[in-house]
Amino acid sequence: MTSFVLVAAARRKRRRLAAASLGSLIVMIACLQLTACGGAQTGATDTETGRYTLVRRGAWLWAAPDQERYRARDPLFNSDKGLVADVTVWRVVGEKAGWVQVENLPGNRPAGHCYRGERGLDEVRLRLWVQRMDLAPVTIGRFSATWGDGSHIILDPGISVGRKRVLRGVNPIEVRPVAFDGMTLEVTMKDSDIGTIYEPGKGFEITTRREHLDRTGEFFYGDGRRVDLATEGEPLLVQKQTYVTPTEVHYQARSRCYDVRFTGKPDATLAASSAGNPILAGGVVPCWRAVAGTPTVWPDGTAAGTARMNINFGDHGIASSEAAGVRCFEVPLRRVWPDGVAPSAEANLPLCFAETRLEKLVCGPAS
Repeated sequence: MTSFVLVAAARRKRRRLAAASLGSLIVMIACLQLTACGGAQTGATDTETGRYTLVRRGAWLWAAPDQERYRARDPLFNSDKGLVADVTVWRVVGEKAGWVQVENLPGNRPAGHCYRGERGLDEVRLRLWVQRMDLAPVTIGRFSATWGDGSHIILDPGISVGRKRVLRGVNPIEVRPVAFDGMTLEVTMKDSDIGTIYEPGKGFEITTRREHLDRTGEFFYGDGRRVDLATEGEPLLVQKQTYVTPTEVHYQARSRCYDVRFTGKPDATLAASSAGNPILAGGVVPCWRAVAGTPTVWPDGTAAGTARMNINFGDHGIASSEAAGVRCFEVPLRRVWPDGVAPSAEANLPLCFAETRLEKLVCGPAS
């Protein structure tokens, strides 16, 4: 009987050890595949994948909410005094007191959203932390304002909203600026229209019969206030609508995120622009390559994310590592700096890859 009890106990012990080993293996695989390991380490809880937020440009991006070793920001932006449209879009992963964990989206305007992702991180998929105070106010439902002459402003969720101000006059009104595609419009909103986390809306159907609008013209809301279309950037694509008066016509600007109709002179459209964006060539032949899907870690070895596409690195700017068997590189949030402005180390995130997962390339100065 005693022998039987000892054998049974030994078997139970082996099963517990096997289960523990399997559990450790599962956790290790999960970390290598970069699922929610970062959230588990910091106590965050995952939320729905369909929740997004806008982060003010210039805000610090942190590897974790409880230490300052790995963080970066674009120092050319001031997160407290930036323009309404100086934001980037991120997917919300988790929340912790005073902090939000986010995952970056591709830099060119992601499908279903109204602003760009963090362009400097296009090549990787990272889970980072931002302080809640650095989230921009945003429309959380479809908003609309209409006027008697047929002009209107209709906004989908995900439009950045600025600080409230009062327009003085016979009948003072409170307005907030909203900004997108070079336009800054002022609208009256209720506090319940605004939040910091949103789910994308259905969007608007975009017509193909559109013309470029001369932004330097004069355009107005239905209540007579002038519409600020800004003068920089590409001409705005609009569709010319019906005449309001013999000297005024409705123009309608529509994108995935908004439907705006305002009045202006009938001759405010221009020929289509054919200007393109130059491609900047690098000065160094790559030395290392991380292929798409390769896990990346912080210099202390904790999980950071994955390579979204093939990434080439030069031998310059290699960051130090606290973990054995990994090679680290500085990944800049900003690739191009204005003339006379020296690149800042504040804009660099140190990302590391297992040396066994990197491909060695021919390295040297570009010819």
